[in-house]
Amino acid sequence: AMTAASAFATSFTGLLIARIGVGVGEATLTPAATSMIVDYFARDRVARALGVYAIGLYLGAGVALLAGSVVVKAVTDSGPTSIAGLGPFNAWQLAFLLAALPGVLVVAMMLTVREPQRTEHSGAVAVSQSEAAPPLREVLSFIGRNRRLLGAHCFGYGAVGTAVTAYLVWAPEM
Repeated sequence: AMTAASAFATSFTGLLIARIGVGVGEATLTPAATSMIVDYFARDRVARALGVYAIGLYLGAGVALLAGSVVVKAVTDSGPTSIAGLGPFNAWQLAFLLAALPGVLVVAMMLTVREPQRTEHSGAVAVSQSEAAPPLREVLSFIGRNRRLLGAHCFGYGAVGTAVTAYLVWAPEM
C-alpha cells in the first residue's frame, strides 16, 4: 500500500512519508515472520524454514533488479499515462504503481494463512503479563541511561544498511 501511495505523492514530503511507510513495513516483516515460522514448523525443521525465508531477500533482490529494469524501460517509453478513475501518471509514478501490483497478490495469498497456535520454543519459563511488559517510564529511563550505547547501535545499523543498500543499488550499474 505504501509503495502504491508513493505513486500519488505530489511533493517531496509526501513521497518521503510514503517511502518511510515502506521502510516501517519492511522493518516489521522479519520479527513477525520469524515468530510465525517458529510456531508453524516442528523444532527440528525451524532452522531450514528460517534459512529459506532468509534467502528470499537475496533472491527477491535479484528478481527485483531484473523485473525492475523491464518496468523502468516500459514506463519510460510510454510517457505520461492516464488511468481511468485515477488520473494522469508520470513515468516515475507509474513505476511505483506497477511495483505495488505483486503486493496485491501477496496480500491475497496471506489471507489464506491462518494464525498458528503460539508455542514457547525457547525453553524459558513463562512470565506473567505484568513481568513481561515494563512500564513506559521504566523503558524511557533505560533508554536515557543507555543513550550513548543505543545511539551508537542505531548509527551502526544505519551505516551498515546504507552500505548494503548502496551496494544493491549500484551493483547493476557496475
